[in-house]
Amino acid sequence: MIHLTVICSGMSVATYELPEVEIGRQQDGEPPPFEMHTGKGVPRVIVAANANRYFPRKLLRLSVEENDLVVRNLHEHVDFEIDGVGTMAPGDVRSFSRPIRIQVSPSIALEVHNDIWSARTQHATRIDDRIESNDASAPMMSFTRMVTDRDIGGRSEAVVQLLRLVLQIREHAAGSDEFFHAATHAAAKALELDRAMVMMRRGEGWECVAEYPRPQADADTAVTRPFSQTLLCSMLLNGKTEFFEPTTAQGGDMALQSLVNLDRGVATPLIGEHHQVIGALCGDRIQQTLGSPPISALEATLLEVIAETVSSGLARRREEENRTRLEQFFTSRVADQLQDNPRLLEGHDATVTVLFCDIRGFSTITQRLGATKTILWINDVLTELSECVLQHDGVLVDYVGDELLAMWGAPGPQADHAQRAVAAAIDMLAKRRPLSDRWHDVVVEEFGFGIGLSTGQARVGNTGSQLKFKYGPLGSTVNIGSRFQGATKYFRVPALATERTVEAMAPASYRRLGQIQVVGIPEPLMAFEIGDNSAAEFAELKEQYEAALDAFEAQRFFEAARRLSSLLERFPKDAPTVLLLSRVVDQLARPGDQFSPVWKLEGK
Repeated sequence: MIHLTVICSGMSVATYELPEVEIGRQQDGEPPPFEMHTGKGVPRVIVAANANRYFPRKLLRLSVEENDLVVRNLHEHVDFEIDGVGTMAPGDVRSFSRPIRIQVSPSIALEVHNDIWSARTQHATRIDDRIESNDASAPMMSFTRMVTDRDIGGRSEAVVQLLRLVLQIREHAAGSDEFFHAATHAAAKALELDRAMVMMRRGEGWECVAEYPRPQADADTAVTRPFSQTLLCSMLLNGKTEFFEPTTAQGGDMALQSLVNLDRGVATPLIGEHHQVIGALCGDRIQQTLGSPPISALEATLLEVIAETVSSGLARRREEENRTRLEQFFTSRVADQLQDNPRLLEGHDATVTVLFCDIRGFSTITQRLGATKTILWINDVLTELSECVLQHDGVLVDYVGDELLAMWGAPGPQADHAQRAVAAAIDMLAKRRPLSDRWHDVVVEEFGFGIGLSTGQARVGNTGSQLKFKYGPLGSTVNIGSRFQGATKYFRVPALATERTVEAMAPASYRRLGQIQVVGIPEPLMAFEIGDNSAAEFAELKEQYEAALDAFEAQRFFEAARRLSSLLERFPKDAPTVLLLSRVVDQLARPGDQFSPVWKLEGK
């Protein structure tokens, strides 16, 4: 039997016992996240909402085989991490004879073990069992007394309580009120402080985001005063833990108002990602508290441990926020690369393939649908198109109205970036029919897609601003991709690509349409239609059209006219054939005109 615990943001949200289970995103008719669906087949535990299209519907499966836990990655493109093991690549199958923790997203983890292992080890005493059994409100031995006490049992009990307090901090979402409150609680209780505070830097000043006074100190007016700015400034200046003790303080310090009546004070820094002081965990005791022992170096060390726990929690939150932001544009694999090497996001030159996809018929449809239905429809369409990009490890650069821009070849190099982009384009075109069927009761008009692909050098980096991040390319390669998307309207074909894009493709998968000159690009470019090479009709169309195009470019106009007329009888709806035949007829009608095989397209 598998014992499965789902952890969300450090907290246990669901526990299940079952012989086999599948993990994935919510599908139609399934319950919300963290609940189990027991329909036909293997039970499924849902860990992401249906709207989260970046999470796979079927990510992994857990089963027990010959007393071992077996983990299967069910997805074709998405990987995940197992703590202490590494990455489970798409399609991987691994067996384990020990408990494991699987990180399926930045905020969601799975803790898994087998009841056979539990039976083998049930006689053992676990430290976390002891931690759970202790009362958080019970009086706790001070750290100084704990390390000097000769009673081993008492000292062990204090260690367990100490660990429990620190672990309780990690149970809360980093940066939340409960997170900071747990830190001040741990500091005040462990060091027997009258109060403990978390202070965060705000510009040139400090803001208290959490304070925990000991119950007996609540009514003491001395405790309600602000914490010593002298200690905070000294800590900020030196970047390390600072103490105040009346027995060692200088005369000038004793005269400072913020230090009057203090028995002891201590402040330890919270460190940010650039090793700068971003806050402080601090506390003090006042002289009116009778019999309070001095704050020792060991107690200050404990405060530093708690402060490090807070700093680590805030760092985790920053990483999760960064990860969430990255996964809006990149696949999980690329996001991993960027977290490991953030310099990849810096501006640099790269050979990339860009894809522009426009929804045909958008204006007509939206004028009739109205705002609410338009937003629902366009969201569904762009989500399906975006999944095609991510499934082929592309970068979602931008959405502009009804147009999507994607890129391959950056931030990390991809040797097969052009093939990936073309594969994504073909998948996009295949989405039209299912989308049309899904919305046929609402969208009665025909709609389709126009896709332009371009390969070449580009400047890639944050093309947004300091206020809004947008990772993408700049340069003529991008302009050409946009113009080729526009040219699909002229040729009335769903997808056009440049010569560099189709270089690595099988010749049977594209048709050469001719040279075009687009707005803003001085030199003519050869345009290729991306076709369905699995269809016998496309092979025939390609062969006959390209033979006629060769004749046209060689100024053998009668041969071109004969071939195109025959081809038009076979494929009467093929727009490129009609366009080329019209050019041939013009040349035959005006033989004295200067000839150019280039199509000059005026619009974008």
